[in-house]
Amino acid sequence: MGDSRDESVPFDRSSGIEKPQQLRNDQVYRGLGSTRRRRLLHVLRERQECTVDELAGALAQWDDAGGERSTDEQKRVQIKLVHTDLPLLAEAGIVGYDRESEIVRSEPLHPLLDAVISRSVDPDTAP
Repeated sequence: MGDSRDESVPFDRSSGIEKPQQLRNDQVYRGLGSTRRRRLLHVLRERQECTVDELAGALAQWDDAGGERSTDEQKRVQIKLVHTDLPLLAEAGIVGYDRESEIVRSEPLHPLLDAVISRSVDPDTAP
């Protein structure tokens, strides 16, 4: 429980200046190291903000190549998001994640990271 990796970074709307993450941050590269996380970031680029449930549904549908997603598969994706993907991406400053409200929002991305996401997912197969 005291592990800082399990704690999400709450939304900080106090700063008027939005600063993209640093490319020297190893967590950024760990965050981009998973197809699911790159797809997650692609979905957020399109929607800007969504619930964990909506995100899990979109990713489960994408994993099923656009077919009908099962409730079990969506639940598995949601568990991975909540326990692994979202805390990692929030800690890296790539997404904003409010664990209490289960809202995920996109953060400003460095242009190179945005290009990596654009080129590493096939938007034609996106849900």
